[in-house]
Amino acid sequence: MFALNRLAVATGEPQWNDLAVQLAKAIHPHFMTKRGHHESMVWKVSIDMGHPLVNSKGNLDDVDGLVIYQLLQDTAESFNKQSTSNGSKQSPTLDAEIEHYRRIMTSHPKSLSGDPLDLGMSLWICHFDREAEWSRELAKKGLTIARDRFLPAAQSPITASRRGYRLAFREFGACLGIKCYVNDPSQSLRDDTNRVLEAWEGKLLSAADEDLRPINLTMYAAALIPGGEL
Repeated sequence: MFALNRLAVATGEPQWNDLAVQLAKAIHPHFMTKRGHHESMVWKVSIDMGHPLVNSKGNLDDVDGLVIYQLLQDTAESFNKQSTSNGSKQSPTLDAEIEHYRRIMTSHPKSLSGDPLDLGMSLWICHFDREAEWSRELAKKGLTIARDRFLPAAQSPITASRRGYRLAFREFGACLGIKCYVNDPSQSLRDDTNRVLEAWEGKLLSAADEDLRPINLTMYAAALIPGGEL
């Protein structure tokens, strides 16, 4: 859905975002459930969407759903404004699905484990809606972990003996999230993040990492240039 949305924005062609909205409305009910008296969701369902494959909910699943659905909705509204003059058909809304995610979030407080990917994902998702209360609280936790735990450890030299304990793509995920949220290049967090990336430079093509090479290089490129603009 996010990829379809980005394609629509990049090309100016609303049909790609329309497909993402259709997909969201079609799959949404299959991920929703109840636990006791609280609305909740599941992390993974079967291909035919007949039953859950994982009954638990990921820490950020409801936040991710809310933000992506809101992004699809905002994009659709932007295209709809452009189409009112020529009478084009307008996209359906995701109001009910967005409100569903809001209700789930009220009964699932957010915390961060300190895992680099969890850290990166939280800051990445927060940067789409910086003013929301949940976003400010989650970003505050994430920036504290980044400053006090992740960056000091990740800037250490990457020696052969330590590489087995560090997964490049996970560290790059954290770097990507930090750079998306901290958009001022003059801030020290940006400098520290760039030093982590520099520490990995020249060490990503080792034969020992052959299976992880595609995701390592993809995440490295994304963390170097968030947004893909030179």
